[in-house]
Amino acid sequence: MLNPVLRSKAEKKISLNAENPNSWDKIDRNPLRLDLLVLSAYADNWRSALADLTDIFHQQRRFILAAKFDNVKDFQETINFTTMSKLQALEEKVQVMPSMIRSTIALLDHMLSLNEALFERELYDDSEREEISQALNAMRMRVEGYLATSIALETRINGIFKLVSNAMILRTQTTTADINHHALDLTKESVQDNSVLKLATLATLFYLPGSFVAGIFGMNYFDFGDGAKIEIASNFWIYLAVTIPLTVLTGMAWWLAVRHQKHKAPGHHSGRSSSEWEKV
Repeated sequence: MLNPVLRSKAEKKISLNAENPNSWDKIDRNPLRLDLLVLSAYADNWRSALADLTDIFHQQRRFILAAKFDNVKDFQETINFTTMSKLQALEEKVQVMPSMIRSTIALLDHMLSLNEALFERELYDDSEREEISQALNAMRMRVEGYLATSIALETRINGIFKLVSNAMILRTQTTTADINHHALDLTKESVQDNSVLKLATLATLFYLPGSFVAGIFGMNYFDFGDGAKIEIASNFWIYLAVTIPLTVLTGMAWWLAVRHQKHKAPGHHSGRSSSEWEKV
């Protein structure tokens, strides 16, 4: 608030009072007048600063409230990291203002006490004390108003911050629910597909014995001839010697594959019982 610049407000006010002998004589007799002059040049800067921040807040608030929650694209374009960053930057600017304004109020209180102390030492009369006291109290009331405004603005920013956060959480929950519904639909379709596969498997099992018998009797090991008697070839044992071991090997391979899959499954304890694991 007191940044040094060329021809600042305080410098202009001091120069203006220096040109007036009566005004400068009062400043010369009472040092508090110079402090009051400098403070009066900058104290009301809080008003313009708060007004600018309030305008920024209203712009961002209108932008956020215009977001269409049901439109995912519009929501993501409105409520995103950039929006949160702007709100965060605005909040950081406003958060420091109450403490700075309280420092100004503390300075004014100290000047009020100093005014009373100088009066008690009879450095100036009661009219001078009253004039300084009224000026300081008037300035203090204005600064207290700025303090209340900054606190209210900070509260409103926190409110819109919570609104954005809740909206993002709700949007995430809605998206998750949509994904879950989609996954449920896929699961239902998978169950239906499994049902179809089961029916196909049952149909295959139903026709498998007939196919097997037809295959056996269709081989050259059997000769039905012209009569009712069936003649079996002498080398039929070759079929049995190949088929039976192959069937056993197939069954063992299936059993080993299932056992290996169980070992790889999560939560498998390498063959230990639950009681053994509790002891460990």
